[in-house]
Amino acid sequence: MCKLSAVMANMLYLDQRHELLLTFSDNLFNVTDTGPIKRSMAQNIADSDLSYDDLHKLYTRFVRRGIVAMLSNPPTTSSAKTTRVTRTKRILAAIVRHFEEISNEE
Repeated sequence: MCKLSAVMANMLYLDQRHELLLTFSDNLFNVTDTGPIKRSMAQNIADSDLSYDDLHKLYTRFVRRGIVAMLSNPPTTSSAKTTRVTRTKRILAAIVRHFEEISNEE
């Protein structure tokens, strides 16, 4: 029974990650990899339990600083020193630029 519950937990995690990944599709990435970020980076963000809407709300409230802080710092509940998603300036700039462009359209 323990193995079955582990399998179920893993399946639920993968389903949730896929749902989060779909929120980025045609927003920050698309299947032709011509969006601001690649699918693999969107998957890394989804792995951090963040959706596109979460990032949009962060940008709306804290602008660039919120996006950069959330993606480039370790989770506050973790003792790990690794980043939540990335510290790569090019990727962070592409994400911020995307939200700047859509906020100008609103």
